[in-house]
Amino acid sequence: MAAATLLAASLATLPTALPPLEGASVLATCAADATAQFTARLQGVVTEMLDWQGPLLACAGMPRPPGPGGQAGLRLAFAGPTQHGRLTVLLTLPTTPVGAPAGAPTSHSASAASPAVAAAHLGLLLEHGAGAWATRTGACSVEALQQVPLPAASFPVAGQRWRISGRGLCLEPARDPTGRHAPLLIATFDFAGELTVPAMESSR
Repeated sequence: MAAATLLAASLATLPTALPPLEGASVLATCAADATAQFTARLQGVVTEMLDWQGPLLACAGMPRPPGPGGQAGLRLAFAGPTQHGRLTVLLTLPTTPVGAPAGAPTSHSASAASPAVAAAHLGLLLEHGAGAWATRTGACSVEALQQVPLPAASFPVAGQRWRISGRGLCLEPARDPTGRHAPLLIATFDFAGELTVPAMESSR
């Protein structure tokens, strides 16, 4: 149960709540970028192809504070519909965009590529407490990670914005820490979302 609580707490730290997926209620960070997407194939307790984009997709992103080892990173959240209800996918990466948060580039045409392969962690949460899963450390990785600066945001969180995209691979399924649900595998996934570095952090 502690792992499920930790997953929910991680989602709660995102800069704004993920709203109901109804028309204009989609987060501005997704609505402002027509290329935002999350596609994946779920296998296991939920078997379904996910193709979230446009009005089906809600997303948010923020830097992750340094952990016990002193390594910072970023968290991206994607939410969309499934046959079993609304699912939120939390992607955690041990990397930050080049120039952030110490000082993001002012050019909006520049892009940066992270190391060829980066370790990743996936958390999955079905609405109304219908299920929570998390991957083991080292079970997932992301490649072709691209980080492109976007015009600064003023709402809902003021700060530098980045478009973060890449392809992911998980060699093991995510597991329910309570043991109530069977494992859930996202073997491969593609994503494009946004990260906002709050103004106070960007100016440090």
